Amino acid sequence: MNTLLNSHQKIQLFFFPFAGASFYSYNPLVKALPEHRFDTHTLELPGRGKRIKDPLLSNVSDMADDLFGKIKDQISPPYVFFGHSLGSIVSYEVVLKIVDNGLEPPIHFFASGRGGPQVPSKNKNTEFLDEDAFYEKLKNYGGTPDQVLQEKELMAFFEPVLRADFIAAESYECRHCHKIPVPISVLNGTLDSVKPHEALKWQAITESPITCKEFYGKHFFLFDHTKDIGSIICQTLLNSNHF
Repeated sequence: MNTLLNSHQKIQLFFFPFAGASFYSYNPLVKALPEHRFDTHTLELPGRGKRIKDPLLSNVSDMADDLFGKIKDQISPPYVFFGHSLGSIVSYEVVLKIVDNGLEPPIHFFASGRGGPQVPSKNKNTEFLDEDAFYEKLKNYGGTPDQVLQEKELMAFFEPVLRADFIAAESYECRHCHKIPVPISVLNGTLDSVKPHEALKWQAITESPITCKEFYGKHFFLFDHTKDIGSIICQTLLNSNHF
């Protein structure tokens, strides 16, 4: 599939949420992209942000059903998916639903901060951790500032959201992963728990050769390299002669 686009096309770019993410979480990366070339859509799961009154979900399949229902009437080629961590497996499951429903799939998929769908989560038993152990887990994971972890009222709201998302990621299984007709770019942090051979597992679900790019940093490396990642997105999708 040729992903090079002419100078007059605007690309829909859907960002799929990582654990705990809200509508605003991808803002630093959104700002690194040229507005005249991208129509960005930051997706939000139930129970947070603009969907705070909706009940939380703790299963990847349910999350994929929910977000597919939200975007199926919005997607208009050319469009692209970007998912980080939990968002990468949810977006993969949404692509499967798009294909199953006879809709045109995205022209590209950026999978960030996770091994391929067949790689099991390294996190286990989140639902059984007490508050102190769970907060320590979040601290080690990165992405949650210490000042937030120390704010009891704030964490009283965020803890159920994060636990539901962690449980979804931990319980996800893809023993017989189906291939998708979509090229994939894989982004990974050099200090993340995701190992290079696990990131390469994304190749098993596409016929197109994947590209892999490593960035210095832990699990949330993408927010330390927004400019570079924005450039990679542009270079991957846009014809450099016109961009």
